[in-house]
Amino acid sequence: MGLIPQGEQFWTFDNSSFEGNLGLCGPPLSKKCGHSEIPTFEPSKESSFGEWFNWKVVVIGYACGFVIGLVTGHVIISKRPNWFVRTFRVNLRRQR
Repeated sequence: MGLIPQGEQFWTFDNSSFEGNLGLCGPPLSKKCGHSEIPTFEPSKESSFGEWFNWKVVVIGYACGFVIGLVTGHVIISKRPNWFVRTFRVNLRRQR
């Protein structure tokens, strides 16, 4: 809704390209805007919450993956050392 952004690309469209968008006004349309203010974008609280939520989910995912990896590695090395040595051809020397 509001003024169509100005730019060379938008001047190539006919008025028919904007049909169905009743809230649009200004050039290249023949419908004039009631005010000449250019609309500004204000981030909503919802979008900042969404960004925070996305990062929170990513951090939780990495933390869970790290913990699961550590536990799995510990179990494999401590409970099945022979399988680990055979599979990865690693020499596990125990120091006394």
